[in-house]
Amino acid sequence: MGNQSLPPKLASLSGSEEILPGVRILDFWSWALGDLRLNSTRGLLAQFLVAKAVGDKRRVDDGWGPYDVESDDGLKIEVKSSGYLQSWSQPKPSAITFQGLITKRWDPINGYSPTKMVVADVYVFAVHTCVISADYNPLDIAMWEFYAIPGSVIRKLDQGSMALSTVRKHAGNAVSWERLRETIVAKAQASELEPEASSN
Repeated sequence: MGNQSLPPKLASLSGSEEILPGVRILDFWSWALGDLRLNSTRGLLAQFLVAKAVGDKRRVDDGWGPYDVESDDGLKIEVKSSGYLQSWSQPKPSAITFQGLITKRWDPINGYSPTKMVVADVYVFAVHTCVISADYNPLDIAMWEFYAIPGSVIRKLDQGSMALSTVRKHAGNAVSWERLRETIVAKAQASELEPEASSN
């Protein structure tokens, strides 16, 4: 694909850096990511929670990577998130469905893979469980529940999307953030015992 150029490494930002007179990076972060009830920012929060649970050592999110989180011992983790409530008015809680489970993967050298595939060792499904609008607070960790499914199972199921009922069928009981790391490790070990299937 022609000559490739790598961007320089990012300098660590503290939030105090000034980008306009009297305007700091922290002000931009608050403006862009201030409403964690939005699907996009709530999804980033879910990835961050998983990253902290497994000790991801990377400083920033890699939005184009083939998976979302990497544990401190090298496990590749894909994170999908959803919630019953949104940032807008709604007549009833949303149905929980997770999208994009098996997709073509992006590589900066070769572009998108020719076929859809499962790259992650474990998929984590994060659900914000609040159903009362007045109590909706994504920062309340007690309102999150997590399910983990081995990547080998996702590969066998060969589904691009999955309802929460199907996630529960294959993951078992939800776990709290405090138990997430041990659950991910256990699911990864289970995945290693599964026979490898060809990618889709």
